[in-house]
Amino acid sequence: GWTGVLVEPVPAQLAKASVLRRCPCLGVAVAATDGDADFLEVSEGYTQMSGLARTYDPALLTQVRADPRHHERTFRVETRTLSRILTETGIENPDLISLDIEGGEAATLAAFPFDRHRVGVWAIENNTGGPEIGRIMQAQGYALVEFCGPDEIWRFSGLSP
Repeated sequence: GWTGVLVEPVPAQLAKASVLRRCPCLGVAVAATDGDADFLEVSEGYTQMSGLARTYDPALLTQVRADPRHHERTFRVETRTLSRILTETGIENPDLISLDIEGGEAATLAAFPFDRHRVGVWAIENNTGGPEIGRIMQAQGYALVEFCGPDEIWRFSGLSP
């Protein structure tokens, strides 16, 4: 009974998701700004580790490329802000956002208009474990409630239990 939107820029993964999901599936990449950008698709090896080339964490990319199975390609993809995606899909104030964009999380959050969209809970990948995401989320009234692997779970402080 839930509603949502799935964002997947890799064409093969988008095709699979479109068959399995009942929500809108958008073939774009989440970024801090609307436009287009080079997207690095990991097609063999760590296939879940594709991301925008300009925001991909260099240390993580080195680790991904070290896998002997690794194969990648780069292509241009449309980028959209989270705010635009939420507005266009009519999900202005979602209960949950899962943000996993291989290094672009902090830049995307820094550009996000928290005053226009009240998100109950965020699951945000933080592969480096750096403090920048935490600073942004705490400044916006969110509390860190859990770690799930490299994901940090942030709950809005004003959210009733």
